[in-house]
Amino acid sequence: MKNALDKEHLLPSQRIEIFENLLAQAKEELNDHRDPIWKRFLRDCLRILVLTFSGIAVYRKLTGQPVNFFKPSHGQIFVEDVNHITIATTNHGKPDNISEVFSSK
Repeated sequence: MKNALDKEHLLPSQRIEIFENLLAQAKEELNDHRDPIWKRFLRDCLRILVLTFSGIAVYRKLTGQPVNFFKPSHGQIFVEDVNHITIATTNHGKPDNISEVFSSK
């Protein structure tokens, strides 16, 4: 576009017309390559959410709180309890197989 203005053999009015045409073409190209508004909105929302959650996670880690945002499920609690039972029974010389622990009850 600058080259259109630097052509001294043309009249200034012609240079301005050429520049305006080139500017309009550049604007059309930029609009064609630009993401739609809804896509940019969703992208920005995701960025905000990611930054928010990562900031909360870092804060929780620094304050010594667990980083997971949700309470452990009943299944996770059950697995942890069973692991504690098996570790306790293997340390005291009792059965070390989980099926033997439950069948002895």
